Amino acid sequence: MGTDNHLLMFPENFIEVISIYDHSKLDLTNEKGFAFGRFISNSIERKEGISLVALHSKDARADHALMEARGVENMGIVDFRRVAHRPDGSEEEAVVSLVMLINSDAPSVSHFSAISINPIWYG
Repeated sequence: MGTDNHLLMFPENFIEVISIYDHSKLDLTNEKGFAFGRFISNSIERKEGISLVALHSKDARADHALMEARGVENMGIVDFRRVAHRPDGSEEEAVVSLVMLINSDAPSVSHFSAISINPIWYG
């Protein structure tokens, strides 16, 4: 999606600093036409505030199905794979699914629910 990140880890949560590394990938979309990279790029261009707030999920696809059934506005699922660097210098692939809950009237107060399929961050 053209983004890159760094995480500040705490025992039960984290802060993610996200940036753009490949502008040519910003307009890649999911099944609902949502471009995660473009959303993040637009947020960075505003130069203020938090782009998204993460809500924990144990099953992103089940949560998404429930939201769809209840008519909750969402922009579908975004699946990520990234190389993650552990404190000891080793690398591992992080696989994450995000259910994008984008507020179309006020995108700067949007959030997502996420599940880490390979939860390497807390091990």
